[in-house]
Amino acid sequence: MNKFEQACIDKGLVPKDIKNANIANAWALAWALSLAGISYAADQSWYDSIAIILAAFAIHLAIGIKLIFVFRNFIKQADELERKIQLDALAFSVGVVIVSFSSYSILEKSFEVPELSPSIMLVILSIAYMVGIIVGRRLVR
Repeated sequence: MNKFEQACIDKGLVPKDIKNANIANAWALAWALSLAGISYAADQSWYDSIAIILAAFAIHLAIGIKLIFVFRNFIKQADELERKIQLDALAFSVGVVIVSFSSYSILEKSFEVPELSPSIMLVILSIAYMVGIIVGRRLVR
């Protein structure tokens, strides 16, 4: 198995970090699926009452809050090396989003380009975070 494959999977992580990472990934997937499902339902006008809208909002918000605490727990319990990799990946992804969106806003003001949607920001953030983790693990493990 080459270094890239090892960086993409959990090779080299301690069992506790693997367990916590899998829990965080499961909550992240649940959050993403709830966002996608609720957004799709809203686009299809499936919501016919304020109660359904508020329930969907509350479920999505609750999953998101749980995700924050699970990820925080993962970072707190990770070994020092994994904590550094995660912190570097988070810093990289936030930096990529800030630079990308500030640059794109210049284009929006100067030219007729489509407005960037928040979903694009989430995709860019997620991809940059994954790239940051892979690069971080390749460099140090």
